[in-house]
Amino acid sequence: MSRRIELPTRQQVEATVRELSATGSAPVLTAKELARHLGLTNGTFWRHFPDIAQSVADGRRRLLRDETKPALPPTPQKVVPERQLRLQIEELKRQISVAAAQIQRLTLENEALRRQLEAENTIIRIRDQ
Repeated sequence: MSRRIELPTRQQVEATVRELSATGSAPVLTAKELARHLGLTNGTFWRHFPDIAQSVADGRRRLLRDETKPALPPTPQKVVPERQLRLQIEELKRQISVAAAQIQRLTLENEALRRQLEAENTIIRIRDQ
């Protein structure tokens, strides 16, 4: 059986959050670090103070997300929406298939015209043996 632990009050937890955030003991405050500072396990902290744990976790995520954003936003001229790129890719694929079909048609026409020209000029092909 596990031992009974004394839980801190909500006010004590909130005061600890403010204290740890103000001192900047860590670059980013985590729920696990807060629980350890209060003498609780991470699971116990989340079980008894879910809203505080969630707000600490959300603040950490928000801070990390803001740090990974580029310093300068890209210029509007260079931003091309993903949908527009997909449409351009599909159009290029269609154009390539049309071009391939045209090349095939021209190849067949060329062969037919060559045979016709050879027949009119009584040219006999010598086949390689």
